[in-house]
Order: sequence, then C-alpha cells, then structure tokens
Amino acid sequence: MKPDWVPILCYHRVCPESEFGPDPGSLCVTPGQFGRQLALLKALGYRTVTLADLAAYLKAQKNLPPRSVVLTFDDGYADNCVHAFPLLKKHGFTATVFLVTDRIGGTNVWDSGKVPLLNEDQIVRMRDGGVHFGSHSAGHADLSRSDPGTIRRELSDSLEKVRGLCGRMDVPFCYPYGRPGPAAKAAARELGYLCALSTDTGSDTDQSGDLFEMRRVQVFPSTTLSGFWKKLQPWYPRWQKFQKKLKSSF
Repeated sequence: MKPDWVPILCYHRVCPESEFGPDPGSLCVTPGQFGRQLALLKALGYRTVTLADLAAYLKAQKNLPPRSVVLTFDDGYADNCVHAFPLLKKHGFTATVFLVTDRIGGTNVWDSGKVPLLNEDQIVRMRDGGVHFGSHSAGHADLSRSDPGTIRRELSDSLEKVRGLCGRMDVPFCYPYGRPGPAAKAAARELGYLCALSTDTGSDTDQSGDLFEMRRVQVFPSTTLSGFWKKLQPWYPRWQKFQKKLKSSF
C-alpha cells in the first residue's frame, strides 16, 4: 500500500519559550510541543523517511510505508542538537537539518538575537546518531534576488562543505527564505543536488512534479496538537489554500 501523500514538515528552532526572542519567535516550538508531536506521529504509526527515500519514491525507484513523513529543520540552530536530537532518538525518528555553512559554529545574521548555530562537533554527533544534513546556502542570501555568480557560489560552496562534513554525495538543498527563483533552481539541478525545498505548502498533494521545488508544511508555536494532526492529512494543502482565499476576500 502506497502513501497518499508524504508530508514534509518544516521546523526551525526547538527551545524553551524563554529563548524564543522577539523576532524568530514565530519559528520556534518548545521541547514539550515537539515531544508531543513526535509522540503523536509514533502513536499514529508514522515512520520518518529521508529526502533521498522520498526522491527515489517519487521517481518510482523505491516503495515507502503507507504512513511516511519527512522532518526538516532550517538554518541549523544549536538547539536542534540540545533539544530536538534527544527527542528524535527517543522516538526512533530521523530528520534533515539544513545548514548555512559559512555560519557553522557562529550565530545567525538573518534574524535578530544572535542565536547560536550548530558547530562541527554537534553536527558530527547528530550525523553519527542518524540525522541527515543538507545545504541552506553558504550565507543565507535571498537567491531570488541574487545575481547568477552569487547564486552559484552560494550553492557550490555549501554543497562541498556539507559533503565533506557528512560524507554523502546525495545532498538536498533548501532555499533561504523559501524563495526558489528560476536561476537558483537551475543551479541546484546543475550542481548535482538531490532535490530542493521551498516553504510554500502549495495547493494540492501532487508530489510527482518538480523535485527542485518541493513543498513543505510549516510548524509554528501556535500549532496545537489537533492542528498538527491536520497538517499530516492529504487534504491539508487544499484546506490551507481555501483559508487563504477566504481571508483575502474580506
């Protein structure tokens, strides 16, 4: 039995509410929230698969369990190791963390607050514990507004760094700010990335199209457990599109 739809969930930070901060607060969930979400996935019989698994499935090269889900984390915050990683191990799940490679071991420069990012020791520890890594560019530039030279440099430098750290050739890419742009999509394909992800849920569950603009479902601090369940359903993208259309009509 094939899955009707494989949701790709998008997280950023997992940290106590006291560490949310004013700007990136909408991109955080607490360890308690994350733990309850993972527990629900397990109770419902979901299994986490990698983006390599999903890409192979979409190319009809591999079968997946009926209830498959992909967990992703953008930016590579240090709290992914401190708080998310132990919970992933507890529930027997895996995830993919997208790294801004020029900032490894430093802090973020795209939001306020100077939040610590993963260092190489943490990345290796997570890698050895079954977590996968991808590229989120070298410097988190908005590639939809960048010139071709900058785009290629951002993608190629980060690709080599991730391959060196993780020892894998099949590296996925995640567009900074979730904005693909034709030039960035072309560069990701030409440089040999496995696939590329945006943050737009889209309007349907058809995942048979462009592997270089794969859609995700974002998880927010306001996401209740029932809301999280909804995000797993095949009808959720259509529901979200309907809600947006309804709001814009008033």
